[in-house]
Amino acid sequence: MPVWGRLLSVGAREDRPSASRRLPLESAEFVIGRKEGCHERMPSDNTISSVHCRITLRAVPMASSGSDDTSSEEDMLGAPSSTGVWIEDCSANGTWVNTTKVGKGREMKLAQNDEIGLIKPNGGAEPPPYAFIFQDFTADLDDDVVAALLGPATPRLPAA
Repeated sequence: MPVWGRLLSVGAREDRPSASRRLPLESAEFVIGRKEGCHERMPSDNTISSVHCRITLRAVPMASSGSDDTSSEEDMLGAPSSTGVWIEDCSANGTWVNTTKVGKGREMKLAQNDEIGLIKPNGGAEPPPYAFIFQDFTADLDDDVVAALLGPATPRLPAA
């Protein structure tokens, strides 16, 4: 399976602080938490939520030139697209990107070398217990490989 990204584990509770563990991102969704089935598990730490955060690779419709960003989702379904990576905070104790709290139930777009902190932000005197550096490799992959990772495009149903 192709690797489209990687997380380097650099948190204070990392077993090997001198050498970052490398977590390959191979499926379109990568879940961090305590729950069995998470890609990265911290089963013995109750400050980590059962599903703490979710990292997702998605197709992003590219707006046509001169667009005023008022296109509806239906208008964008046939539009050419690129990829983007988002992190969703699903936790009670917080997920940070660099020094910004994402907020429970909210998402934030990730960029190359963003620092992800669980429980507390990066950049303070004391590093977060669990922290990762995000590395994006999607630009290195062929379009057909990215399309296979994303699967068939399915339009969202309108809210009832």
